[in-house]
Amino acid sequence: MLFSEIYIPEKIKKELIHSARKGRIAHAQMFVGREGWGGLSLALAYSQYLNCENPSEYDSCDLCKSCKKYKSLFHPDLYFVYPVVKTPKNSKPYSSDFIDQWKKFINSTKFHSLDQWLKFIGYEKAQPSIYVHEAQKLIQNISFKPLEGKYKIIIFWLPEKMNIATANKLLKIIEEPPDYTIFLFITTDLEAILPTIRSRTQIIQLYPLSSDNLTQSLEQEFPNAKLQEIEQIAFAANGDFIIAKKLLQEQLNLEQGKSYFDKFVNMMRITYSANVLKIIENAEEIASMDKEQLKQFLTYSIHLIRQSFLVNQNLKQISQLTQKEFNFVQKFSLVVNKKNISHLYKNFSEAINNIERNGNSRLIILDLLFTLTKIIKMK
Repeated sequence: MLFSEIYIPEKIKKELIHSARKGRIAHAQMFVGREGWGGLSLALAYSQYLNCENPSEYDSCDLCKSCKKYKSLFHPDLYFVYPVVKTPKNSKPYSSDFIDQWKKFINSTKFHSLDQWLKFIGYEKAQPSIYVHEAQKLIQNISFKPLEGKYKIIIFWLPEKMNIATANKLLKIIEEPPDYTIFLFITTDLEAILPTIRSRTQIIQLYPLSSDNLTQSLEQEFPNAKLQEIEQIAFAANGDFIIAKKLLQEQLNLEQGKSYFDKFVNMMRITYSANVLKIIENAEEIASMDKEQLKQFLTYSIHLIRQSFLVNQNLKQISQLTQKEFNFVQKFSLVVNKKNISHLYKNFSEAINNIERNGNSRLIILDLLFTLTKIIKMK
């Protein structure tokens, strides 16, 4: 994968290329950011660059023997470790058991999530993990020198899915890997990784995508969508492609059920009424969505709250709204003000983060709705 093929902030690409050209390459690096920020694709592009035979100051050459093998994800010095699941036929799974599906999954999009991966392999409700026997196999595989490339590179997706035994097994080799071996970890939850692992890596913070980045990425995956629709969604998604993709799918009628707009309006009316029974019923309805849909709905809610605040403050709106959204925002702006905007944003953001950490959706939403009953009446 080339750096030019992924629409993410140029700053992080330039920093990685600069460190590689200067020879300042940490043997263990931890890419930290949300799933929709492109961490896995970035690690692939960086990995290809490190082993490219003729890299430029901007990108891999994409023509050499190494680049061609990276394009097919079949380079002998490229290893993948990622969460897998036990199946009726395989109680001791390795990443390599799913490698054909993994390659197709990587090529299916530039932005990857765990939920998408589980759906891709047909185990949406399974509990994925990176098992200790995977660590043992990895230690054996990387004990030899690179076969063809300058470096032997291990792309380790979602290390937070390691259990303690797996992490402890890898501690020594991460701290003192064989020569010319590089670990590239991609995590969405740095705090869930053992401190002993974190301390042995160089942290590389990823960034939300800009509206332009999101627009370009959405145009690539939805060539038939209208630019106006794409630009509207790009603003609402807070720099997260996976959320943007789902929002656009809903707008294109690829999702079932009520629109997020209708759900948001109903939620705010019920919380404003402070009717306990209706709040509980509404929380149950909202929490019945799957995790990805729930995150998208909460992100969309933040978008409408932000727009309402801009109207409240007589500031120029910086994104387009549908007529229904515009009409609602004009009225709802009377409720969103300087005293409660930070509280609204904080509580919705915390709900998203708690859901990402696999918290109980019902309790998270119920707590959010009861909190909203107080916040939206602040003046």
